[in-house]
Amino acid sequence: MSEADTQDAAQDVQPTYDAPEQIFIGGYTTEMGGGAAGLSRLSGADPSTEPATLGLHSPTFVIKHPSEPWLYAINETTPGSVSAVLSDDNGLHLINTVESGGDGGCHLCFDHTGNFVVVAHYTSGSIASFRIEDNGALSERIGLLQFSGSGPDPERQDAAHAHEVVSVGSSILVPDLGTDSVHIVRIDGDGNLTPATDSITLPPGSGPRHLVLAGQYLVVACELSASLWVGALDAQVGSEGITVPASARETDERIYPSAIAQYGEQIVVANRGADTLSFFTLDASGTPHPLVEIDCGGAWPRDLTVDGEQIWVANQVGDNVTVIRPTAVTGDPAGWQTVQQIATPSPAVVIPAR
Repeated sequence: MSEADTQDAAQDVQPTYDAPEQIFIGGYTTEMGGGAAGLSRLSGADPSTEPATLGLHSPTFVIKHPSEPWLYAINETTPGSVSAVLSDDNGLHLINTVESGGDGGCHLCFDHTGNFVVVAHYTSGSIASFRIEDNGALSERIGLLQFSGSGPDPERQDAAHAHEVVSVGSSILVPDLGTDSVHIVRIDGDGNLTPATDSITLPPGSGPRHLVLAGQYLVVACELSASLWVGALDAQVGSEGITVPASARETDERIYPSAIAQYGEQIVVANRGADTLSFFTLDASGTPHPLVEIDCGGAWPRDLTVDGEQIWVANQVGDNVTVIRPTAVTGDPAGWQTVQQIATPSPAVVIPAR
């Protein structure tokens, strides 16, 4: 059988939907111009059934505790707040909500011990930490670290804009869209936050949004330059890293890369404007090479989650969540199929829970 015949045969193998037990979706509510009900929980086996909902205010990023039935949601409001939620057989229940210490919260993560939640504030350019109590509730704010600076884009980089928090050992990495940098912050056993080293500097005007650590390399989705930046996780490397376009699509719309993740040995990034997912490989020197770019199945892909072979995409403007997975031919756009599509208004984050 020729290579072409092998690829054709592989493409004939239709991938199927691998249902999780539950699906959690957060999105923009009415005060932010969206239509989401707040936080929703759907059946993985039949997402069309009526979801359980909890009326939070624009819970645009949510994380699930790895061993307890608790979720933590940032409420993207001014002033900002963060909520602890219990998920049980009877639905979703608010444990507590605390002020987050900043404005426009956009992301959160657990620290390496799992004892603290760390929150990023886009509008006010800061991060804050909270202890997880024995009943899942959040303590009052413990640590607060304010960033400063600006970038060359007067509309988007007038001040620091912390866009994400990523836990790496005892450090928290913080892409700062406003200052073209990635801050490295230490969190101690009491939840206190202190700068660990000088920040990693990216090219001016790049606007780092989200990142992933791939081995020794830091791969950053840069919103303003529509690019990926790759460099070693070393504050001395800075702008000596490698920059490549995040999307090869020709479009009249400006392209804004959003979420980024590892997909096996590959890197996948969502591109708003192009409405695609781009896949890259990294060679031994850390140079990224484009592999394939596929349609995301909706409009304005704000978030993606890798779930085994499946990729879940929250399409904010398309009012849907899509689940995409490949046949054996991952380097061919025709080798990827949408295996599930869930209608849901203004989704910003999706978590398949198994």
